[in-house]
Amino acid sequence: MASIGIDFGTTNSVVAQFAANALSVLSIDEPPAQWAGLGFDRVLPTVFGRGDDDRPIFGWAAKQRPGSLAAVKRLLRAEERADVDGVEFVVEEIATLIFGHLKRASAHQGVAFDQAV
Repeated sequence: MASIGIDFGTTNSVVAQFAANALSVLSIDEPPAQWAGLGFDRVLPTVFGRGDDDRPIFGWAAKQRPGSLAAVKRLLRAEERADVDGVEFVVEEIATLIFGHLKRASAHQGVAFDQAV
């Protein structure tokens, strides 16, 4: 049985799996080419934004879009609400949406989980 760990970081977030005495970090998002070669192919920037269709966007897509919110984790201790491209969100809601994205992206890598550390 595999163990799953999530590092919900201020700048980047990571999901890792420990199974058969080996650790593997999952590819959660696809960075721009200039970042992938620098080792950023296994991290999700902890950035939240809104797409053209007003749907939530995360990671690299959000990082490259003006009006997105970076360093979401830092806001958890200081803010109750945050403005994201003209729409107000509860900060905990944003964190929950990011965790949901991490879980869905992990499932696309073949790693489903109901519990994580």
